[in-house]
Amino acid sequence: TQENAVIVFLKARAMSFYTQRHTTYRLELLSEQANDSMFQRIHVTHLVKCIDPNNSELNNSSFESYYMANADRYTEIWRNRVFAVYER
Repeated sequence: TQENAVIVFLKARAMSFYTQRHTTYRLELLSEQANDSMFQRIHVTHLVKCIDPNNSELNNSSFESYYMANADRYTEIWRNRVFAVYER
């Protein structure tokens, strides 16, 4: 990703530490629409989502709910058996 990338990830602090990029996470108190508005304001460029259904530590129903409601705003650019990376 570019140095100015802003990444949405469930474990935002870990992502920031390892990538040296700005990160954020989905706020569970906000609706999918409110989160998307916030992501637009802070210029989110990427979303990283766990796609391994057996990984309970990185799967979160509200994160999945956000993605499903806003999937049309993201394009998959990379995946392996555990993660998919989407560009906004």
